[in-house]
Order: sequence, then structure tokens, then C-alpha cells
Amino acid sequence: MKDCRYISYLLSGKVSQHPIKFLLFGFWLMKQTVNLVKCDALLVESKPAIRIEEECIKLLRRGESMATINRITGKSRCYIKALALKLNIPLNLKPRYITESIKRGVLLLANKGFHRKMIADHFQISSGSVEQIISTVEGLVEKRKQFRFQSKRRKYKAVILRAIRNNPFAIKQEIKNSFYAAFHWLYAHEKYWLDNTLPAPTRPKIRSKVDWKKRDSALTARVESIMGNLIGPISRSQLDEKLGGHGWLIRYQHKLPETIAIYQKINKELSR
Repeated sequence: MKDCRYISYLLSGKVSQHPIKFLLFGFWLMKQTVNLVKCDALLVESKPAIRIEEECIKLLRRGESMATINRITGKSRCYIKALALKLNIPLNLKPRYITESIKRGVLLLANKGFHRKMIADHFQISSGSVEQIISTVEGLVEKRKQFRFQSKRRKYKAVILRAIRNNPFAIKQEIKNSFYAAFHWLYAHEKYWLDNTLPAPTRPKIRSKVDWKKRDSALTARVESIMGNLIGPISRSQLDEKLGGHGWLIRYQHKLPETIAIYQKINKELSR
């Protein structure tokens, strides 16, 4: 704004002005303030930007790859490439394209069962390129799947064997709970081996709530008392009814040897 008469009229207070003029002047002042703030911000940010650029140049001259420089500085590959072209610095783009030698190396490691990410890192190419090379050889994908299967089988078998060796008194359920993934994979694919390797299941020990020895002794006295008043023989079912109908003399006679012996002795005498 070179002509200051517009402002002088507004600020003089002697000449009446339309309110729109004051609004326009206020808008202009605000815009100038914003521009000043932006300039200050650019001055502040320019110093770190210069330092990052210097770091990029130093790494480029050292021969680092674009991926390494991107990881260190955070600058995009396009920025790094443009900077290298601007300063005529040769870029480390290894490999620039996938050669026959690289393909042979990829296939050699793939046939040995190495993971595709490790192969990609070794040759500085993408995992997708590795998969594409592998898929060109018929049967190699299935072969690598078999490698993974065998590797997982060896790994999980080693886990179970180590668990048994470290916990020789552990039961099957404890190993199953502690090594869930290994147990269920082997159960699905190696059930015969798993059943023959894990400890045999143990039957739970059932503790009887009845002291049959004590009961046998008590029933002996009652049987003698009941049969002492009889005039003829009696069956075990009839005697059991007289004892309360619990079925002890029928279902649990093997647990009452003294009672059964007394019953048979007295019953034999009554039969004469």
C-alpha cells in the first residue's frame, strides 16, 4: 500500500468514513500479522531443515542406500534421489535390477528352506520379488510348505520332550495346559507319537466314604442276634431286609467277609 491517504482519512477522525472501510483496513492488518508469523516460523524451521539436508548429503557421499538414509533422516526416497541428482552424487541402488545371478541365489536359498524375508534382506530386494522368483519353479512352493511342516513338527516335538524331561512327574493334562499350541498341533498331525510319548493317564483314586471293616464288624453282631431267634434257614435277601434293606449283603458281600461267614455258618446250622 503506497498511497497513505486512505489510512490518513480513516485515522484523522475529521472525515466521516463508511464502516466497510474500517473492516477492510482491519482485514488487511490481520493478514499482515499472519504473514509476519509465517516468516518467523520459516526462519525457525529452516535451521533443522538445513541440518537434515546436510545429513542426507553426508550419508549419500558415504555410499549409504536410500532405504538407510530414509530410516535415519525420515526423508522420502524421492527427496533423497532428487538431492543426489542435484549434487551429482551416485546413488547406491543395489540391485538396480534382478539379475540371473540374484535369481540363482534366491532359488538356492529357497531350496534350502530359508524364510523369504531373510532372502529378501540378503539380496536387498522385496519379499514380493522373492515370492515371484520362487513361484517360477514348478513344485518349489509345495516343497517349501513341506519344509515348514517338518520344521514345525520338529519344533513341537522338541517342546514336548523337553517338558517331559524337565517335569518327569507331570501328568498329561498339565503338559497340555502348559504347552497348548504344541500339544494341539501334534494331536492333529502326530497323534500316535503324542499318545506314545506322553505319560499314560492315571485313574483317579476313589476314596470310599464308608469304613467297610468297621461296618463288617458291626453287622456281624447284628446278624448273630437276628439269626439267633430263627428256627429255620433264611436267604441273604430276607436277612438284608431285616437289617434295613440297604442291599449290603447282596451288592457288597465281598466287602463284608466276617458277616457273610457268620451268616453261612448259622444258616448251615439252621438247615439241619
